[in-house]
Amino acid sequence: MNKKKPSLNNILVRDPRIRNNKPRFKNTVITVEFILNQFASGWNINEIKALVPEVKKNHIKRVLNYFSKDINSKFDDKNNTREYSLG
Repeated sequence: MNKKKPSLNNILVRDPRIRNNKPRFKNTVITVEFILNQFASGWNINEIKALVPEVKKNHIKRVLNYFSKDINSKFDDKNNTREYSLG
């Protein structure tokens, strides 16, 4: 069964004039990169939400879920033999 990833087009936008065209939450200047960095630094969803009250908690969850699935798919080959560069 081929599952489609849900789209984030209804909550994220890009604009070359704002934040160097990085994906950000609609009607804000808060980038996806910022949210992912906060989460990677150990912040939980409630702490992130408190920091950026203009972003809906549900939207933060959707972005984290979307990108975690994207990362997991990169490791989902038959033999688990892919090599990845961090640099």
